[in-house]
Amino acid sequence: MESNAVSNTNWKEIGITAGIVLVVGFVATLGAIYAAKGIDKALAKKASSKENDSKKA
Repeated sequence: MESNAVSNTNWKEIGITAGIVLVVGFVATLGAIYAAKGIDKALAKKASSKENDSKKA
């Protein structure tokens, strides 16, 4: 039997690793979207409070 890279490849391990990478990437993307929305809300709130302060003056 000939020994080469294809016959020595553990496809199950590669599949598990690829699945983990995809899930982690998806979770990281959701986290980044959530953080960006939170930052946008904080900036909008800050701008709104500055606008209200200028109206009071």
